[in-house]
Amino acid sequence: MSKKSSGGSKELQLDMYDEFEEDNGCIQIADDKCPPPASPARMQGMSLDLSLTLPKSSEFLEESPLIQESSILVVFDLPDGSVGEQEFKLGNTVEVLKSFVEMDYGIPMTEQTMFMGDQLLMDPMSLLDYPEAKSCDELYVRVEGVLPTSSRK
Repeated sequence: MSKKSSGGSKELQLDMYDEFEEDNGCIQIADDKCPPPASPARMQGMSLDLSLTLPKSSEFLEESPLIQESSILVVFDLPDGSVGEQEFKLGNTVEVLKSFVEMDYGIPMTEQTMFMGDQLLMDPMSLLDYPEAKSCDELYVRVEGVLPTSSRK
């Protein structure tokens, strides 16, 4: 079967699809001419790991709360020995914490280094990327950097 294109005398060839139906402006090719949809068994040959796919039901979402929306109190140990605290969501990034410290305590984000114990907190990471944050109600973060004289205690 062929179909005239709007550009003139050229024809679009649909030779392997002899029958088609139009439904809501979409062309539906007859089922016997289309390859079957890819099954998980067929996709394994494509080196795709399907073991991590979510269940099809909404039970998964109803049973487990969205952990990234859970709150945690972050206690900042500032360079001058003072302490500040603020509640954050576990999904917030280290960059959000640094932004808070810059706004409230005046230490520029680019000059801050944050540690949880001895572990360096890196900007693109979220609090969820650190297992310690998921297992406690308060998180102690040591901030290194130069505290402006106007912000010192």
